[in-house]
Amino acid sequence: MVECKDRFSSWDHNKIMKQLQDYVRYEKAFSHKRIVAILAETAGDEVWTWYGQSVIVDEYHRNKDERQILSFEEYEDRCFGKVNDKIRVVDSIKNLNEKLHSDGVSEKIRSQFVGTCLLALKHGLVYKDIKPLLDPSGKELSQEKVVLKNIRNILEGLLAQSRTLEKAGKLSKINDYVLDAQSVTNLTYDELVSILEDIETNVVPYINDKSTAGQDLLSIFFTTFNKYVGKSDKNQAFTPDHICDFMSKVIGINKHSRVLDPCCGSGAFLVRAMTDAMDDCETEEERDAVKKNQIYGIEFENTAYGLSSTNMLIHGDGNSNVVQDSMFNRGNWIKNANINAVLMNPPYNATKKYCLTDFVDTWSAKQKEDPSKGWHFVEWIARQVSRPCKMAFLLPMQAAIGNSKEIVTYKKKMLDNYTLDAVFSLPNEMFYPGASAVACCMVFDLSQKHEKANRETFFGYFKDDQFVKRKGIGRVERTDEKGNSLWEKTKERWLDAYRNKREIPGLSVMHRVTYEDEWLAEAYMETDYSTLTNDDFKKTVNYYLSYLIKEGQTIKNENDRNFMYNYIKALYYNEKDNSTNNNSKLFFNHWKEFAITDFFNIRAGIYHYSDEYELGATPYVSASNMNNGVKEKINLEPEFEGNCIVTGKVGCTAFYQPEDFCATSDVNILIPKFNMNMYIGLFIVCIINKNENYRWTYGRQCRVNDTERIRIKLPATEEGTPDWQFMEDYIKSLPYSDSIL
Repeated sequence: MVECKDRFSSWDHNKIMKQLQDYVRYEKAFSHKRIVAILAETAGDEVWTWYGQSVIVDEYHRNKDERQILSFEEYEDRCFGKVNDKIRVVDSIKNLNEKLHSDGVSEKIRSQFVGTCLLALKHGLVYKDIKPLLDPSGKELSQEKVVLKNIRNILEGLLAQSRTLEKAGKLSKINDYVLDAQSVTNLTYDELVSILEDIETNVVPYINDKSTAGQDLLSIFFTTFNKYVGKSDKNQAFTPDHICDFMSKVIGINKHSRVLDPCCGSGAFLVRAMTDAMDDCETEEERDAVKKNQIYGIEFENTAYGLSSTNMLIHGDGNSNVVQDSMFNRGNWIKNANINAVLMNPPYNATKKYCLTDFVDTWSAKQKEDPSKGWHFVEWIARQVSRPCKMAFLLPMQAAIGNSKEIVTYKKKMLDNYTLDAVFSLPNEMFYPGASAVACCMVFDLSQKHEKANRETFFGYFKDDQFVKRKGIGRVERTDEKGNSLWEKTKERWLDAYRNKREIPGLSVMHRVTYEDEWLAEAYMETDYSTLTNDDFKKTVNYYLSYLIKEGQTIKNENDRNFMYNYIKALYYNEKDNSTNNNSKLFFNHWKEFAITDFFNIRAGIYHYSDEYELGATPYVSASNMNNGVKEKINLEPEFEGNCIVTGKVGCTAFYQPEDFCATSDVNILIPKFNMNMYIGLFIVCIINKNENYRWTYGRQCRVNDTERIRIKLPATEEGTPDWQFMEDYIKSLPYSDSIL
């Protein structure tokens, strides 16, 4: 955004800056884009520039070292965080962890120690060419002790600026837990310098904390490092920064938000909320108010509390209202804070000492962990905050499905008092390499009851966030050929679908639910059959063929099927596409939806202990995705007849089974009621895999009663019955199908 004047000397500087600020304010109101604001002389060479977190156009915030208009690429790098090399920082964590390990720094404190060093380096830590000093008592301090003292001095100064009564306690915890830890005090001066140089060289240069993207990167460093080094509680679920970002955008965090995370862990939600709120500010006073008065966090566990305190300090303070306590002791504190936005990821398997006493008293003697899977944390917080208020929180998928009486009870409590606005199914391995829980994000509007709102809930199937796993590092975001983040495009698509309540096949659906229903998109979303192609069926045939080849059962048939192939293609494929493109799409004009029970009876497999059988000739089918589901051959008599379809409870992956077999209890057997043959079976297998694979995970298994509710689309005759002959002829027309006879 450029405002031009002939010469600045002939204009009232405050007036032209106010004018540009008004333009910025207008643009921010109608656009989510980030802004560079420029004043430029047309009759001279003077250029003034503003950018960064809030684009505050005044003399103080002007970038005084930039006196010329830069290229678009340079503004992109400097202003929007493209210089923030996330992959480089994430990669550096592995090497840094190895250095800390070899130097003997305890695994439990590595993340907090590195965070403390990073914080000190950002604020001018002097650590090179240090000379021994005398302390006030006259005792000589070694070089390494002087460096640690310099770090303490920086922390004291930063905490003093926060003007919080908890300052002394926070400093004491960082000192006692990190700087006074034996594995740190035992470091030699050379080891300490090497660690600090590593952080200063491989981390600090790639963090541009003048932009929001730079703020994000600091949080990524914390959460990624903390995941990598390992934890005593392997089930601890640190929320990835990009998910925090998405959830903050969902509930609309802005400069008026008063945000609470009552289980703040490393502080990722608080960091994101603070940066989003400051992005919306127009003055430095507003930004200060956000940091000092509008960000609230509670953390029970000592290690995580120290980490969150340091994290908030690194991100420009904002730690004033972060306290260590059980959230259940902070009811009045929460009410007095007038909270209007909640972001949280409560513990899913909390033991009794972490839970509300009144709730623990209802547990049976056998229950050792929270039977509500985190619901009682959420419901209690909902009763403490102000109205209106929006909550976005993560819970395991079991909490949305509601198989237990405790979960159903809390779902009813929530709908009796609040409105379920949305539920997003998130990536299965979102917490990798930490917790293995499969989580979903729920969004509640606390201003009215669900029944009174009388509206449908938005369900998003947001499984593909364009992140991939990297061994020893975690999940990292993918980029396109130009280096642009694929996550950013995905996030905007998710937000657009949610904000505008768009129903998109394969991505989102609107549905009215009660507390007795399942709260997941997988239960209601339509499959996007338009993505079904030749290749899907070819792969099904090829996978089956590879199994037969392995078993030595293939028979070559030399019949010419070219005419049949072209005939079927003309009927059911896009006639305008005369190419042999493997990805040409099927026509669905003649397809109809059917219930799976219209054609199949469903039975569960039978579990056998390993000492019940030996190796033999009977296929033993399991939920494996390999070898047509056949785990091994055993010596038991077959319990199920062949010429049927088997689906796994996890993933619902389907296979056609030609021979009589035994099956484990983690599969379901679809026994045909009609005259099914191998070709029809393979066609239906492909459709089930297309229609059902994405619906079922470890958090949502497909049992017999679930399988009975499956509905799939199949080619139909003019009378509306399945076109079995087409299905058979189509599979026969595919390459290599003659080898599976």
